[in-house]
Amino acid sequence: MTDKPDKDVYAKRLVTLLDDSDITQEYDVTYKSVFGAIGGYINQTIFISSGRFGIALKLPADILDDLMANHGATPFKYFEKGHIKKDYAVLPDTLLSDQPRMKVLLRQSIEFSV
Repeated sequence: MTDKPDKDVYAKRLVTLLDDSDITQEYDVTYKSVFGAIGGYINQTIFISSGRFGIALKLPADILDDLMANHGATPFKYFEKGHIKKDYAVLPDTLLSDQPRMKVLLRQSIEFSV
């Protein structure tokens, strides 16, 4: 039996995060399948992705550096042996569960991406 991705779980995780952060009330977010994951888009530009890896967010380099050095974020790859996606980090559960911090990070991501 193969371990297939469960896109419904990835989509639900992404939609819940964005709804809880009020992003979907402020922006017209669309969702698309991307490399076995689900991406969140604004104005046809991806800014967040949910998949086997967890939740990855696109952010400026200085914010990424801080998140990786001080908050447990890790470099993002869609596939285990794939290349590291520039401008993205996989966020740890401690950040994902910190709603005020996530609101700030999501807005920073949108400003940077769109």
